Amino acid sequence: MLSWKGISSAVFMAEISMAVKRLRPFDSNGMRSIKTAIGQILSVTLLVVYVSFFLFPSMSLAKRINDFSLKNIHDGKSFNIADNRSKGLLLVFGSMYCNLCMKLLPVLSKLYGNHQSSGFMVVMVNYDKSADERILKKFVSENNIRFPFLIDPDRITKQNNIFALPTMLLVDRNGYIVEKFLGHQPYYVLANKIKALKVNSKGDQK
Repeated sequence: MLSWKGISSAVFMAEISMAVKRLRPFDSNGMRSIKTAIGQILSVTLLVVYVSFFLFPSMSLAKRINDFSLKNIHDGKSFNIADNRSKGLLLVFGSMYCNLCMKLLPVLSKLYGNHQSSGFMVVMVNYDKSADERILKKFVSENNIRFPFLIDPDRITKQNNIFALPTMLLVDRNGYIVEKFLGHQPYYVLANKIKALKVNSKGDQK
């Protein structure tokens, strides 16, 4: 079965090939031809990104997450993903400077409040190369963030191939990424996915 990633790559490579074929030798029009080809490549790249976000916001995966530990801004202690996914977790990669991430915070807080008692975790990884912990603590306090809020200067976000914020990974108790969400998602979409994950997890334990 063709994956969306495979289709996107095929379209992108085909566009590059067509653009290269249109290039003329370096004559008086050579620079214009090169600019045209670059413009076509950039256009299809933006199209692929647009379709990824708005037509395929949720993608099913079958790979394990790279377990990691990061400092939790709430208590200053190291928070280990592997130790906190026994009932599944929603791992959110975002930033306090990201508008869509800010819009997502009330949704995450509601999910955390409704599922915390069952052991399901909502965890946010704040991507910021120059994070000031004093500013982050103030941000967490002002936005009444109760779920784990981890500080990532760069490494973990890149290791998990996160290229856009916010990106959410729904992870099962065995560490497998069962769903990937790009951009903002309404509460009911995430709540239904979490409910389905819990049902499947109970079935696995039988």
